[in-house]
Amino acid sequence: MNGSHFHPFYEIIYVRRGERRYFIKDHTYRITAGSLIFLNKNIVHRATSSTVPGHESYIIGFHKELLGSQHEPLLSGDHSPFLGFSPVLPLKDNDQLLIEGLFHKMKNELMNKRTEFLACIQGLLLEMIVYALRQMEEHAGSVDKKNAACHKKVTEIIRYLNQHYAEPLSLPLLAEHFQMNLYYLSRLFKKTTGFSLTEYISAIRIKEAQRLLSETPFKVTDIAYNVGFQNIAHFGKVFKAATGYTPR
Repeated sequence: MNGSHFHPFYEIIYVRRGERRYFIKDHTYRITAGSLIFLNKNIVHRATSSTVPGHESYIIGFHKELLGSQHEPLLSGDHSPFLGFSPVLPLKDNDQLLIEGLFHKMKNELMNKRTEFLACIQGLLLEMIVYALRQMEEHAGSVDKKNAACHKKVTEIIRYLNQHYAEPLSLPLLAEHFQMNLYYLSRLFKKTTGFSLTEYISAIRIKEAQRLLSETPFKVTDIAYNVGFQNIAHFGKVFKAATGYTPR
């Protein structure tokens, strides 16, 4: 399943140069240089192409255990930057220098692996998250129009798919439901999200299948049908392509 992307860890992306479009959950955002992106675990997202050349990003992915249970509210609490109104935080010049410095320090700690390097990385990561949280609180209520949803109709389609993924879904059915030309719907969805409809539907089905496999005693066959797959062999093929392992 080329391009489908979700994972069981948190991710922070800093766009240092250039410009990208990111599809995150049910919105597409235009990300310019000097912006931070906070991606919650298991959220479907994808970077799409941009006309601005020379793109460069810094990325850190981590599990909640790195921060420790005492800092878990920073990841899942009411004021977590990973659960905010917008996952994107544009930074001023001075803030950009600070964030770049924190990324470089974490990289050096990881490469050199000196005594208690994980403790140092934890401290640097906490500083970054808290700093971003304070910036978000200061700018609460001011929405960057450039980073608003690119197309209201696509957002409606995505929310419909997220609710009805277990049902039979096809381009003709969706076109009829939303009263749109099916070719226009297909092109618009791909252009806005970076996913084809088939890729996105498969992604949310596999994401739910992973949850059911880890949290319930249901058999693989039952889970495949419960998330919308009608063929167990096809489910196994798509699942392995997305996750790297067979469902079990």
